[in-house]
Amino acid sequence: MRTGPDLDISVGVGLKWLGSDHFFQRLSSAVGWTFPWARDGFVRVAAGLGGRRQHGDLIDNTATVLVRGATPPIADTVRILAQSSVSTRWNDTQNQFYAIGSDSGLRGFQINEFIGQRYFNLQVEARTLPYPIWVLRIGGVVFYDAGGAANSLAEMALHQDAGLGVRILIPQTSAQLLKFDFAVPVDGRSRGTIRFLAGFGSEF
Repeated sequence: MRTGPDLDISVGVGLKWLGSDHFFQRLSSAVGWTFPWARDGFVRVAAGLGGRRQHGDLIDNTATVLVRGATPPIADTVRILAQSSVSTRWNDTQNQFYAIGSDSGLRGFQINEFIGQRYFNLQVEARTLPYPIWVLRIGGVVFYDAGGAANSLAEMALHQDAGLGVRILIPQTSAQLLKFDFAVPVDGRSRGTIRFLAGFGSEF
């Protein structure tokens, strides 16, 4: 894991004589700092800003703030991980929006069930350390999700779910985790209904 500061800036230019509909300049930037925490723990704070300048106007602007952290292993058995982010769009001309639901942040809800120009997400997981069984590495996870999306923070309803999951890694064949989660929303139309998700990789 790399610690310390990081900075990424990219600039793009649209030129009519290369086929663009308009002359424009696009800028995206991200800055962050990762702090080590004892043995194998960390805390990361990051922010991103993007937008486009076209005909003298600043349009399609986005901003994001993210905090992520992981504790050192507790009793050599489990570690706690958490991530939270807030994102916003303004002066949008491309009909873009944020979405949250299912594997995009609220595992107990439908895919992209909530959409809008503002976005909030919080995920907390207690993950066991991997346990070797034959050629496999198997671990368990208990998780809690909260979040929402709407066109303003004042309109945003906070939705929540909780659940259990299994993580499986086969190091000889792939570096990708297999994940199987069972999530239960605690509000909304599907409150109390168990939802099953399967896929690759970890949530964060």
